Amino acid sequence: MPEFNKDELRGIKSFDQLIKYLRDELDWPIETDDFEDSTFDYEPEELGIDRKQPPKFRRLNSSDH
Repeated sequence: MPEFNKDELRGIKSFDQLIKYLRDELDWPIETDDFEDSTFDYEPEELGIDRKQPPKFRRLNSSDH
């Protein structure tokens, strides 16, 4: 498995950049750059998320460590 470069990863600022990094640098089997073709809908239960108690997310900024 290819190793990732933390500095390159920190430089990713868009979904397009992320897809290209995962595909080209980490050899993920991603066949398209199209956002709609690279995502999917899911139900919370499919991920083990309780609808009655949704998880709390926070945004990670480049200054977060």
